Amino acid sequence: MHRPTSLATFSLIAALTAVDSAPAQVTWIQKSFDLAFAPGIAHQTNRSRTVAFACRRRGSELIAQTLEWNGSDWILRFPATTPPWREYPALAYDSLRQRVVLFGGWDENAVPLLDTWEWDGTTWTQRFPAQSPPGRIQHALAFDAARSRTVLFGGNASGFVNDTWTWDGANWAQLTPITRPPARATHTIAYDMARQRIVLFGGTGSGAVLLDDTWEWNGSNWTLRNPATRPPAREAHAMAFDSGRSRTLVFGGNGSSGNRNDTWEWDGTTWAQRTPASAPLARSFFGMAFDVGRGRTVLFGGNTSTHTDTWEFNGTDWLQRLPAVVQPPDRFGHAMAFDTARRRTVLFSGAGSGGGDTWEWEGTQWLQRFPANAPIGRFSHAMAYDPVRARTVLFGGVQIGGGAALGDTWTFNGTTWTVMTPITSPPRRRHHGMAFDSSRNRIVLFGGVDFQTQQFNDTWEWDGSNWMQRNAATPPPARHSFGFAYDGVRGRTVLFGGVTLITLLADTWEWNGSNWAQRTPVTSPPARSRHGMAYDSSRGRTVVFGGNTSGGAQRDTWEWDGTNWVQRAPTATPEVRSYHALAYDAFRGRTVLLGGFDSSGLELVSTTSEYINVADTVGDGHPGGGLTISSLAPTTINGQLCVTFPSSQSLAFLLLAIGDCSLPGVQLSGGSLCANPMFLFPNQATLITASAPGNPAQTCLSIPNVPALANLPICLQGLSFEVGNCLRATNGLLVRVRGD
Repeated sequence: MHRPTSLATFSLIAALTAVDSAPAQVTWIQKSFDLAFAPGIAHQTNRSRTVAFACRRRGSELIAQTLEWNGSDWILRFPATTPPWREYPALAYDSLRQRVVLFGGWDENAVPLLDTWEWDGTTWTQRFPAQSPPGRIQHALAFDAARSRTVLFGGNASGFVNDTWTWDGANWAQLTPITRPPARATHTIAYDMARQRIVLFGGTGSGAVLLDDTWEWNGSNWTLRNPATRPPAREAHAMAFDSGRSRTLVFGGNGSSGNRNDTWEWDGTTWAQRTPASAPLARSFFGMAFDVGRGRTVLFGGNTSTHTDTWEFNGTDWLQRLPAVVQPPDRFGHAMAFDTARRRTVLFSGAGSGGGDTWEWEGTQWLQRFPANAPIGRFSHAMAYDPVRARTVLFGGVQIGGGAALGDTWTFNGTTWTVMTPITSPPRRRHHGMAFDSSRNRIVLFGGVDFQTQQFNDTWEWDGSNWMQRNAATPPPARHSFGFAYDGVRGRTVLFGGVTLITLLADTWEWNGSNWAQRTPVTSPPARSRHGMAYDSSRGRTVVFGGNTSGGAQRDTWEWDGTNWVQRAPTATPEVRSYHALAYDAFRGRTVLLGGFDSSGLELVSTTSEYINVADTVGDGHPGGGLTISSLAPTTINGQLCVTFPSSQSLAFLLLAIGDCSLPGVQLSGGSLCANPMFLFPNQATLITASAPGNPAQTCLSIPNVPALANLPICLQGLSFEVGNCLRATNGLLVRVRGD
C-alpha cells in the first residue's frame, strides 16, 4: 500500500475532449444502519478497508452483516457464506496471511460460541482447528506481527477467565505464561508495532469490579505496568494502535458513573489524556480500528440507538465522518420524490409508519417535517415533483386503517401540504405510477387498481391545477404495482412490469405525450411487481431495483438505456426487498432507496441506501483489452481516489491526467511497449505510483478539501510489465470528484 499522493500537486488542465463513457462501475452504499451494538471491527491493511461484523435483530429476524469502511462510506457486503448471528464477537487482522480473524461471541439463545472464521475481502471461511478456546463472549483479539500469531485473552466463558491463546492460521494453542492478568471480560488489547508488545487495559473483573490496570504481552509472558497516571477504570471501551504516531489510543467505555467519552494515549511508559476540540458522544460496546493507509483511527457504533455514527481521530481531533442517522420508522408502500429547488428527497407516509408523517433526506440525514396540514396517513399512493411549480404532487393510495382507496390530490411546497380541488380527477386508486414530463411540463399518471379488483390502464396528466385524461390509441394492458419514471434525455415516460390480478409482467412501454409504444428489448428483467424505479439524469439511465418475482423478493439492479435492459453487478447491494421506494437525487447524483419488506415478506427494512456511478471504463488500452483497472468507492472532496489495478509480472504504473478521457486516443508504438496501445489522455499525464508484482494492488490519492474540485474529471490508465519486460496498457478509467 502506497502513501496517498495529494491531488493538489497536479495542475488543473482543461479537458480537450469529452467522452460518452461506456461500462460504468457502480455500487450501492448503505447510508443508515440499525443499532450497531458491540460490532467486531478490524482494519484489513492489504485492501485499505475497515471491516465490521455487526449483528442486530429486526423483529423476529436475526441479521448478520459484513460492512466495510472505505474512508467515506460503509459498504454492505453479501458474501456467499457468513458467520452465524452473534453478539460480542472479537476480530483481528492477520497481516501475514491477509485475513481478518473472527472468534466467539454468543448466539441468539446466549449460548457461547467457539467457532473460528476468516475474511479475505470476498468470502468468509470457517476454519476447523484440532482444538479451540472454550466458547466465550467479551474477549479480546490482536495480531502479534513480530511472532505471526493472533492472540486471544480472557472473556466470559460461563465465568470470567484469564487464559491466553494464539492462532497460527491452522490451529489454536493455549499458552501458560508464568504471570498473567486477573480474569476479566469487556477489556481491550492492541498490538504496539513499535515496541512489539500487546497492550491490555481495563475491563470487568471478579465481583463486577471495574479495572484500570495496564498489562503487556511479549510473546511469552504478561507484565503489569504501573504508570503514575492512568485512565479511570472502565469496561466495554475500545483501543487501537496508531502506527503513525506510535501511540495506543483508548476511547470511551462504561465507567463508575456511566458511559464516558474521554480519549487517552499510551506511549509505552505513560498514559496521557488528550483534550480534542470535539469528540464522539459517550458510549460503550463500540468498535475501533486504525486505518494505516489514511492515518486515522476509525470508530463505529455503540450501545444506544443513536450511536450509528462514524468518527475518525487524526491524532489531534475527532472528526465526524457520518452522523447518527435519525431513521424514519419502518414502512412499506410509501412514496418519494426529489425536490430539485430545495435539494431534498421528500418522503410521505406508508404503512407501518404510524401514518401521515413527512420526512426529507438531505444526503446525510433524515429530517422529519411537521406541517400544520397534511394528507391523511396512507400507503400505495404515488408522488412526483413538479419543478415548474416547485411542488411535490401526491395522488390517491389507501387510507391506513380505513381500507378505502383514495382519490385526492395534494401538493407540498417544502413547508405546507395543500389539498387541491381540480374540476376533474382520476378515479380512486392505489398502486399507480406518476412521473413529471419535463418536455411538456405535465405530471403523467397511469394505471393502478381500486380497492376491489378493477384495474386501470388509463392515462392522466396534471397541469398544476387540473387533471386531464388522455385517450391513447394503444395503451399498455391494465396493471398495478409497476415501475414508472421519466427519461429526460429521450423525452419518454418509461413503464416496466407490474402485475395483473394474477400475472406478473415483464414488458416495457414508453409514453411520448400522445401515445404509448411497447418496446421489445433483447433482454429484460424477470417479471416482477412492487419494485423501485427512478431515472438517473446524470447518466441517462432508468434504474430498477428489487421487487417481487415468481421466485420471491429480489435485490438485483437493472438499467434501461432506451434500447435495452442491462443487469448491473454492483460491488455492493442492499438487502432483498419489495414494496420500497426509489427517487433520484439530481443534485448529488445518487438514486436513494428506503424501506420495504425483506425477503420473508413479513419484516420491514428501515435502512437507507444510495446507488451511484463510481467510475466509467473507457477504451481498451492494449489491443484486445484484457487488463482492467477499477475504482470501488466514490471519489469525494476531502476523501480519496482509490484505484485497483491488475496483477503483473513485474512493476505496474498508474498514470493520471486532469480532464475527460479522450477517444479514440493516441496510438503509440516501439520502445518497451508490448504492442501498440491506445493512450487516452487529453493532455500530459503524470506518473503517480508503482506497485509490487503479483496480486492486484490498490493505490489511493488524497483529494484536498477544496470545493472548486467538485465535478472535476480525472482520467487514469495503467501500465503493467509483462513477461519479456514489455509494458502493456490497461483500459482508461474516468472518475469525477463528488462534492459530498
